[in-house]
Amino acid sequence: MRRFLLFFLIICVSLPVFSADPDYEPYSDGEFPLWAVRLRRFEIISFGIFPFSLFFSQFGYSFYRYANSGFDYSYAPAPFGPPGGADFSDAEHQGIILGAAVLSLIAALVDNLIVYSSFSNDSASLSSFSVISSADNLSYSDDYTFSFDFGISMPISSYFSSIEE
Repeated sequence: MRRFLLFFLIICVSLPVFSADPDYEPYSDGEFPLWAVRLRRFEIISFGIFPFSLFFSQFGYSFYRYANSGFDYSYAPAPFGPPGGADFSDAEHQGIILGAAVLSLIAALVDNLIVYSSFSNDSASLSSFSVISSADNLSYSDDYTFSFDFGISMPISSYFSSIEE
């Protein structure tokens, strides 16, 4: 059994060595429909915010439970309470996770409404909206000036001189 697992591991590790090197071709503007782009952005935002909303909803619920118990020390939130403090019940855990999921979905919906509310349904107006996502959109010159592709340009030296004054 060990030999089989070792052989299988060697095969899995060595497969990328023998694979063909495909030529990289970036996605074109019209390759995906607009609804798929919007859905992908919604998905990325909601899954990206979920860990933060889970942390804050658990921390907020811990403070609520601490205040609701009359500020009993055994119910104090995790970093402030005793090591053997009161644990969450299964229903409380489910409520915290559900609350975090709802918060992350609301945040993604708000982002969707803000970003796409000013655009019509055609992809031409959407492609004119640019967000800095790669080094192609950022240029740098010798006089320490950064400029972005949507027209913002600021000399860094003048920024720091205004702070010092």
